[in-house]
Amino acid sequence: DRTMLTRLGRVLSQLAHWAPVFGEAEFLPAMAFPFTKLFGAEDRASFEVMVCVLINWARGWFEMFPAPPLRSLRAVEELVLHHDAPLHHAMMHVGRQMGVAGAAGLVLQT
Repeated sequence: DRTMLTRLGRVLSQLAHWAPVFGEAEFLPAMAFPFTKLFGAEDRASFEVMVCVLINWARGWFEMFPAPPLRSLRAVEELVLHHDAPLHHAMMHVGRQMGVAGAAGLVLQT
């Protein structure tokens, strides 16, 4: 839908003007799309919700941008180890180069 694409573009442009680093984050369009779709023509509401999410939930993601958010990925790895040690072991064994943190990074990008 071209209208939705235009709205998403406006929200992404607002985010990039607010903080230029957001203009370089490749995962941001996928992250912003559900909010843009939810709020429809209310671009300001989509922008404000994205700012709240980025400030409160993705605070450390941009500390070393464009490198991955190591602190967040390490926290995910510790959670997986605590709640499902066999899964942690399997992920470490199968993805020796990537590990749990690498897999979590791929999930965070989607």
